[in-house]
Amino acid sequence: MAGKARKNKVAVQAGILVAAGFIVKIISLIYRGPLTAIIGDEGNGYYGTAYNFYTIMLIISSYSVPSAISKIMASKLAVGEYRNAQRVLRCALLYVCIVGAACGLFLYFGAGLLVTSNAVPVLRVFAPVLFLFGILGVLRGYFQAHGSMVQTSVSQVLEQLINAVISIFAAYSLMQLVLNESQTTQAVYGAIGSAIGTGAGVVVALLFMVWMYYINRGVIRGRVRRDRSHATESYGDIMKATIRVVTPFILSSFILNLTTTLNQTVYQMGLVTGMGMDQVTVTTQYGIFSQKAVVLTNIPISIATAVASAIIPTISTSYARGDAAETRSRSLNASRMTVLVSMPCAIGMAALARPITMLLFPQQESIELASGLLMVLAITVLFYSVATVTNAVLQSIGHINMPLVSAGVALAVQTLVLALLLWFTDLGVYSLAIVSVLYSALIFVINEICLHHYLHTRVQFGKVYGRPLLAALIMGALAWGVYHGVEWLLTLAGMPSAYFVNLIAVVPALAAAVLSYGFCLIAFRAVSESDLRMMPKGTLLIRVLRKLRWLPQEGTVQERSRQNAFRSNAAGIQGRGRGISAGSADGAPGRGRAVSAGSADGAPGRRRAASGNSAAVPRAGMRADRIGSHVYANGERQEEVGESRTFGEEGGIYRRQARREAEEIGSHLTGPQHRSTPVYQRESEEGYYFDEDDDEV
Repeated sequence: MAGKARKNKVAVQAGILVAAGFIVKIISLIYRGPLTAIIGDEGNGYYGTAYNFYTIMLIISSYSVPSAISKIMASKLAVGEYRNAQRVLRCALLYVCIVGAACGLFLYFGAGLLVTSNAVPVLRVFAPVLFLFGILGVLRGYFQAHGSMVQTSVSQVLEQLINAVISIFAAYSLMQLVLNESQTTQAVYGAIGSAIGTGAGVVVALLFMVWMYYINRGVIRGRVRRDRSHATESYGDIMKATIRVVTPFILSSFILNLTTTLNQTVYQMGLVTGMGMDQVTVTTQYGIFSQKAVVLTNIPISIATAVASAIIPTISTSYARGDAAETRSRSLNASRMTVLVSMPCAIGMAALARPITMLLFPQQESIELASGLLMVLAITVLFYSVATVTNAVLQSIGHINMPLVSAGVALAVQTLVLALLLWFTDLGVYSLAIVSVLYSALIFVINEICLHHYLHTRVQFGKVYGRPLLAALIMGALAWGVYHGVEWLLTLAGMPSAYFVNLIAVVPALAAAVLSYGFCLIAFRAVSESDLRMMPKGTLLIRVLRKLRWLPQEGTVQERSRQNAFRSNAAGIQGRGRGISAGSADGAPGRGRAVSAGSADGAPGRRRAASGNSAAVPRAGMRADRIGSHVYANGERQEEVGESRTFGEEGGIYRRQARREAEEIGSHLTGPQHRSTPVYQRESEEGYYFDEDDDEV
């Protein structure tokens, strides 16, 4: 039950971050349209060029600090080292202040070396933001390490709200000052206003996090005073440990984001210098790519980032406790749930690329290019989302350099391909989209190989990817058909505005997509009821699905079996016995009993069975098939397995025991006289396999 409670807590905290990330992206999309209408695609190009270099310096100074700090502090908090955890906070603040100030100064005075002249003033506006964002990142990581994502989530929403309001207001106000100047000058001033909005959002979010820390200072100080059982580490040792952990995070994130800046540089130099294209045209096309197509694909990817932020401290905690089974379970569940979310987003964006682009960025002169780029980039949603989670898993289990390796290999390959495409083809800006797909796919594949090596897992692609893909393809086809059907009817009815025709047609198409995908997932058994229960408001969702008759009603044989398996309670057959969970008896006294930590059923007088922490002894006419563990009874080893089936002489008793949900699968199970071998799971509802030698992570 403790394991199940921890799973539910992780799901809730991940759900909070996911919800916040979704709100942030919705706000971003809402204000991007008006902002683009004000500053234009050229202004977006200057902003995007400066923002890419700002992001690189942000990563070096502080961007990866929340994940790194939450990992370090979670390992301290897991063993009750509150005093040392507080020292980690102080060292992290010192680190980001020094590095942030240095990076800010370099960005301000070296802007002319990094970007074109028109983007220099935009980049200089970002310089002081680096220092402030570092402190903000440390405080977010501090609360994440304590298992609370609420503070981080609220600060993210506040940051984006202020960013949206100030960006639009500042861009419009500054452009009014240069109405008589050239279009390029107006675009530059508009980009400066957008950069000011970014800085204002960081300031407000930082003030909120400082306030959160201030109101919790009493609890924090009390924990530190009561911590007398652990040796206090020196600040020097903690700073060294912090740098050792932060550096790989920074390097891997640096390479991941260096791709964007490097591609931008190669693209602009290749077309302007090599092909002789106009600088304004190249910058405008890059603005369409980076501020429209990429922005749209980043929405679902941000959900994966939120999941990764939530699982890092929990996986680090279970790993620090030496709980290999829980580490695997959380890691694999996070990847599988990410696939379930990202797959329909990828297919849906490809199927409705033009309607989505027109809905959010209705500028007619760039719709075709933006929607074409979005269609190509759509598949990166799946690759980047899963790769983001697997990066977090690898870093959480101590292999913090592996994301750096995978990103480095992918970067080298995609850069070579980009240069070849620009030199030998006329694809232009589409070359950036193609190498983005290649880059994300390479990281995805390399990370999966690493997880198999370190966690001894093999993905059952049919369950994890095949079923969601089939459901998403059906969803995409239905959404495409509904959209074009409604569009045809509205056009036939004489509705004059193309924008409102698109808006009205998109709504039923999205509704059809959501309903059809959910139905197909359940119909294809890509999700189980336990998966639904782990989601925020999962119980409410299950009730709704039952009313729609998409799930079996309570009281059916199948439903009772599923509930028994997941609740870890013993159940009697036809009311003849009594059930006591986790190591008690089930059956009529004197006739037979079943001992269970997962759900075992025995017919009176036929057998004595066990699973989880006791023994199994088949009797007359009964057979115990394999259940995922080696079980011992009275000194004798029983059979191993993945599925439990028992047959009575009178025929009829069959029970498929579902995957264990919370109790100790993966730990060592012991019978009355022997300590069994490690449990392994051959086939689970998650669609993953565990190897026999995976008793350690």
